[in-house]
Amino acid sequence: MKFEKHGLLTRELILGSKGLKKIWLTEAGKKIAHQIDGNGSRQIVDKLKMLDEDICIELCEAMEFIKRVLIENEKGGMQK
Repeated sequence: MKFEKHGLLTRELILGSKGLKKIWLTEAGKKIAHQIDGNGSRQIVDKLKMLDEDICIELCEAMEFIKRVLIENEKGGMQK
C-alpha cells in the first residue's frame, strides 16, 4: 500500500475475476522506475569498464547464449 499511498501505482479490480486486480504505474511511478533502470545501467557500465576486452567478449557471448536458450525454451524447443 505504500506505493499507492505515494501515488506511484494504482490498482484496478478485474470484473468477474473474484478479486484479481491489475496494477498500473502512475506517471510518477514510471518516472521513478525509469530512474531506477538508469541507475542500474550506469552501475553495470561502471563494473564492465574495469574488465579487459577479452572478458567483456566472453560475457557478451555468455549473455547471447542465455538469451538463445531462454527464447528456445519459450518456444518449447530446448530440452534438458
